[in-house]
Amino acid sequence: MAGVYTAANLTDDYRAAPSLDELSQIPLPRFFFDQTHAYDVRHRTWTTPGPERFLPPGKSGRPKNPYYLFVDRGCVGDCTYCCRPLMKKLSGRFGLRKRSVADIMAELEEVKKAIPNLHKVYVYSDDFLLWREDELAEFALAYQRRINLPFMFLLSPMSFRDRKLDILLNTGLVSFVEMGIQTGSPRVRRIYNRRESNQRILEVAGKLSKKLRPRRLAPHYDIIVDSPWETEADRLDTLRLLCRLPGPYEALFFSLTVFPGTGLYDKARDEGLLTEETYLAQFDLAAHVNRRLRISSRDGAAFVRLGQMAGALPLPFPVLEIMWRLRKIVSWAKVIPERLLTGLKNIRLTGPGAILRRAVARRRPGRRHRPARGLDVGSGG
Repeated sequence: MAGVYTAANLTDDYRAAPSLDELSQIPLPRFFFDQTHAYDVRHRTWTTPGPERFLPPGKSGRPKNPYYLFVDRGCVGDCTYCCRPLMKKLSGRFGLRKRSVADIMAELEEVKKAIPNLHKVYVYSDDFLLWREDELAEFALAYQRRINLPFMFLLSPMSFRDRKLDILLNTGLVSFVEMGIQTGSPRVRRIYNRRESNQRILEVAGKLSKKLRPRRLAPHYDIIVDSPWETEADRLDTLRLLCRLPGPYEALFFSLTVFPGTGLYDKARDEGLLTEETYLAQFDLAAHVNRRLRISSRDGAAFVRLGQMAGALPLPFPVLEIMWRLRKIVSWAKVIPERLLTGLKNIRLTGPGAILRRAVARRRPGRRHRPARGLDVGSGG
């Protein structure tokens, strides 16, 4: 079978699995938690962990992470760091294939039954605003009536349309909006084969901020770091752009990983930038801060912290440029804690009064005191 390897058929013939026109032909996921067994090494026994193994709970008892809902297949972009161009070539599918709203709701209703304390859904489309207005309206109405849980989604600067965003925001259930920027350098953007301009990014960011701020939501912007093609001038271009974005916002930093089959993998190999050692080091989780960001050099750590500062405080670019020049002397990642920046974003987003009221509420008699926390404007978990 194409796309499936067996012991009898181990070849380099990377054929794609059969591609379907109608995604509703793919069976809905089923959950058999009562029939799922895991071996508990500590207690030397088999257990039936239940849904908490699938979505581990946080301190509140609810799952820490959202349920990932895949609503379509494909992307109109051809970014050189992404697998999509290769997947298009293998499948022969170059357009966007979408699931029906009925099929999507059927899956989510099954998920709600299987995971009773589910509290958030990640509508995982590479660019949800590529859907037509009538399709988004149908999704929003059905989701609001049948699911009624907070949800988050991705968009791109090129797909943004006011009316499309309003359709989703008017559900009152949007908790997180993420947009890919990747770089503020036009030169690096060409390497990544991204089509937006800084002007377009700023235009969309201004509209996003205007629409999200009254709902006490901070937009999230994706930035790629640790690129071997990025110079100091390119990094300054990105910091300059981040300073111009209306805040508060959250900058999500992702270490560049070159995967086989992508344009950047071929470019890195041809330019002698990729060895077996550097390739394997990309996947060493012991060298990661988290699953999207590797432990970087002092310069890389300074860049990330200054980018986070731009999202938390209305700092002019000359201030950040001076701080960047001082990175060899001052370790900004140590001097300025990330928790402090998160607190400042929360204050700008909700106002100091809301923070104080929450702190007072947690100090009421009979309740265990916990440090005050603001709204969740961090990364999407």
